[in-house]
Amino acid sequence: MRQSTTKFILNGVWQGLRTVRSYHYDDKKGELLSCQGRKNCVKRLKWEQLKRFRESLHDNNQDPDDYATDQLLQYVEQFPNTPRTDNRART
Repeated sequence: MRQSTTKFILNGVWQGLRTVRSYHYDDKKGELLSCQGRKNCVKRLKWEQLKRFRESLHDNNQDPDDYATDQLLQYVEQFPNTPRTDNRART
């Protein structure tokens, strides 16, 4: 049985995002590297970190859509990732 077009497209987008989430940006090499420890990786940028960074820009009257990668990396160094230890559902 053929999948509906919507289901097919959503599945493709989901697979693409899943692939992207398995990489992290190495700022020293300036490239994306495959990340084997996905859930426990402390180098991966998490959505929570990006959200906090953008909120801090907004709080300082800066445009949250206009920032340099170096600014983000410096901010993330101050607030590194910690592996998820609870069973919260991802939203």
